[in-house]
Amino acid sequence: MRPTFWLPAEGLRERARIDRVPYDLWHEQGFLETTPGKSIAYEYVAQQVVAMLETMDVRKVGFDRWNFKHFRPWLIKAGLSEERIADLFVEFGQGFKDMTPAVRTLETVLLDAKIRHGNHPVLTMCAANAVVKGDEAGGRKLDKLRSRGRIDGMVALAMALSVASEGIPSLGFVDEPLVVL
Repeated sequence: MRPTFWLPAEGLRERARIDRVPYDLWHEQGFLETTPGKSIAYEYVAQQVVAMLETMDVRKVGFDRWNFKHFRPWLIKAGLSEERIADLFVEFGQGFKDMTPAVRTLETVLLDAKIRHGNHPVLTMCAANAVVKGDEAGGRKLDKLRSRGRIDGMVALAMALSVASEGIPSLGFVDEPLVVL
């Protein structure tokens, strides 16, 4: 499965110019999806996620819990039941508690070459921008404030790998589909 990234369609070229990143080219090449309007349209993304769930064998979806309460109603409107949402979606914190094991899992699959990157340019950009921050207790997380650009793809990948690896000690899950939001 290829990672899916969304940006607003309106102002994409301007955002590309300001960030000095070829978002418009990546969109034309199929590496970046756009949503209607000037901001990420949750309704549109929810429809896309439901379509993915209907065509793929998705077991779990890791999701940043901070804004999930705003996304959940759109999933319901797009056709998911409360039960299906509760069964599929795993809310994931962005603090040291949840991200420390996620960063460790990400490092493991990267160092052991157990993940296929596919030369995806958006994920490559996120990886190049990612900076790990530590705390006094030895916890670690990816830090947006210290990063030079967008890192959302790496954060989502760390979350997805962590959710997928729960109960799978061999980390043999890398050939199974993952949805990373």
